[in-house]
Amino acid sequence: MKITTQILVCLVIFKILMAGSNVSAAPSVTSATPTTSTDVTSVVEEPRRAHYKVQALYSSYQIQESGVASRSGTLGGFEIGGTYSLKSEPQFLAWGIEYFSGTPDYSGPTSTTGAPIVKKSDENFYTIGGAWGARSALGGVGTSVDGTIGASYRYLDNHVRDRRVVQNEQALVFVPVRLNLEQKLSQRADLHLTIENDFVVIGQNRQHFSDINPNLPVAKLTQTSGTGQRVAVGARRLMGDLDMTGELYYRSWQLPSSNTQGYVDGQGSARVAQEPATTTEMVGMALGVSY
Repeated sequence: MKITTQILVCLVIFKILMAGSNVSAAPSVTSATPTTSTDVTSVVEEPRRAHYKVQALYSSYQIQESGVASRSGTLGGFEIGGTYSLKSEPQFLAWGIEYFSGTPDYSGPTSTTGAPIVKKSDENFYTIGGAWGARSALGGVGTSVDGTIGASYRYLDNHVRDRRVVQNEQALVFVPVRLNLEQKLSQRADLHLTIENDFVVIGQNRQHFSDINPNLPVAKLTQTSGTGQRVAVGARRLMGDLDMTGELYYRSWQLPSSNTQGYVDGQGSARVAQEPATTTEMVGMALGVSY
């Protein structure tokens, strides 16, 4: 009697379980198969949409102020950023922050007498921006391309270690347009080529004449145009849960002269402030991880 009761209880439990999984109660191998399939499907995770990267940066650096002065040396810094794939794939959003710092040599005249000097300059600048992009596979096996367009803000501060030279600040808002070509070498490695063109929308240069005379103003000079370029060749290799990344890059900026602003110097003479046309070049390397 006890055995019969146990069998009936087992049959009732089995029938409830089968009904809960929308499978026929008939105890056959065929009817049990969908239950196994449904359970396996339910644990499949959606592909991760967010990806991040952290890189250390090192670069040679030279900026030439047309007919006035130059600064050259090396800079170090870092970059953090990431991408987020949208549900309407292959579209994605991208963001990034880049920071550089160093003490290049300043070679040029003083702001007071015009005498030539060579001094160290404290240089700091950062770039922050975001972009929208889309990916597409190309004809070759493992070949893909993605493009982005966005908006970025770049701030530069340089201060020559000599009280006879004014401190300069520069802020630029620009539109970066980037194309990235990627070729898979294997399931764990790939190469990429990145080409970027930047277009300055608006900017401002500040010349702190008050550094050399507290009675002088801070000249605010508008920058209305300019262009930049960046070309990079790099590789990525999967190492466990992280991707090791590395690249060599060339970055340049060409900015025309700013507008002018009149002011009166400490001797009562009328003068005109203007940021001269500048050309910036950087050649460097980046090493880091992405995940």
